[in-house]
Amino acid sequence: MEKKFQALRVIATLFKVLAVIIVIAAIIAAVAGVVSFAVSHRGLGLSRLGLFSGINFLIGGLISGLFLYGFGELIYLLLAIEENTRAYRLPPGPPQNQQS
Repeated sequence: MEKKFQALRVIATLFKVLAVIIVIAAIIAAVAGVVSFAVSHRGLGLSRLGLFSGINFLIGGLISGLFLYGFGELIYLLLAIEENTRAYRLPPGPPQNQQS
C-alpha cells in the first residue's frame, strides 16, 4: 500500500530533530551561563543567581524539546490512524476456494 502525506512525515521528522537540537542547545546554554556568570561575578556572592538562570535555561529547553518531540509523535500517530482506517475500509479480496 502506498504511503500518503509524505510532506507531513517530513514535517514530523523535522519537529523531532528540532526538539533534540533544542534540548542539546539548552544543556549547553545552561552550563555556559552558569560558568560565565560564576567567572564574571566571582567576588560578589551572586553565584546562586547564575545557578538559577542556568536552571531556567535548562527547564525551558527541556520543556520546549519535549513538546516539539511530542508534537512530531502526534503527527506520526495521526498518520498511522489514517493508514489503518484506509486499510480497514478497502474492499476484501476475492473469495478463496475451500477444498476439503
